[in-house]
Amino acid sequence: MIKIFKSLAIITAVVAIAGGGTYALWTDSASITGATFSASTMDLRIDADPSGSVYKWEDNFAAPNTFAKVKPGTSGEQIIDIKNIGDVNGSATIQLVPTAWSALGDNLIFTIEYDGNHDKSFEHVTSGTLAQFSGNTYPLGEMSGASDGGEGKIASVKIKWEVPATAGNNIQGKSVTINTVFGLTQM
Repeated sequence: MIKIFKSLAIITAVVAIAGGGTYALWTDSASITGATFSASTMDLRIDADPSGSVYKWEDNFAAPNTFAKVKPGTSGEQIIDIKNIGDVNGSATIQLVPTAWSALGDNLIFTIEYDGNHDKSFEHVTSGTLAQFSGNTYPLGEMSGASDGGEGKIASVKIKWEVPATAGNNIQGKSVTINTVFGLTQM
């Protein structure tokens, strides 16, 4: 009799375990589909109309000026407006890259000034001969992006040039060609 009770107990336990395995709980699910990620942009533009009468924002363009007949003791300046039309804040930089060289490049002195607020409050960035500028990148300052429907920040860069009165005869008839490269790096 005890064996029968043990056998019945084991059979009952097995049936209970098997029955529990087939016992079902209700389930449900919900999902969100089609999540899209879009990258922001950094987009630096240069005003191709340095006269200031109207903005003409460009990625790249040919220099509007040829500075002819420079001689010892002459100087000049150009104000260039730049704009971040992307929606990411950045830090602006400048490079002066000579593409054709002569003794004039050893005597041509540049001064770079930056006006991050586009309100004619220029601050000195750096000065030196073209030879000193060659291959170097100089930080200008911050430029906010066009966020929340805004238009982006406009800044101004003043590039002054000078041929010192002490320049010698070795610059006569010489010329230098320069590319000005502006950069924008995410902050």
